[in-house]
Amino acid sequence: MIVHDGHAAKVYSNGEVIYRNEKLAKPPRVADDTYAALTWSKDLLFIGGWLKTPPGMIEVSQYERILKYQDMRMKYSHIHMIYDDDKVEILWSRKWDDKIPPNNWYGEVTDLLYDQHEDAVYFSRADGHAELGL
Repeated sequence: MIVHDGHAAKVYSNGEVIYRNEKLAKPPRVADDTYAALTWSKDLLFIGGWLKTPPGMIEVSQYERILKYQDMRMKYSHIHMIYDDDKVEILWSRKWDDKIPPNNWYGEVTDLLYDQHEDAVYFSRADGHAELGL
């Protein structure tokens, strides 16, 4: 049995931690699976979501005030594959870049669908500021 613990950013198999998102980002890591985005094929499990590391704030001086925003420059949207033998690989990821403000983020993976006829994974992205949709 595979358990995807979104709050701790860990994946368990039969009660043992098999993955801590170390292929995607360095600790500390927070969050992950907001929408239970997962699907499976005959021999693979696909999980998607988001990951942020490290959590932090950005201070911006504006009109004689200091505003604080969440720093989203280390936020990732991702899809991972888990094999029958508990091997984990990144299928796809998207990280912040300078095309959007540092307190914005690209859409999180919210839904996954495996198409067995095409042997393809379709995904949608929402809850973000850019690249939303299918």
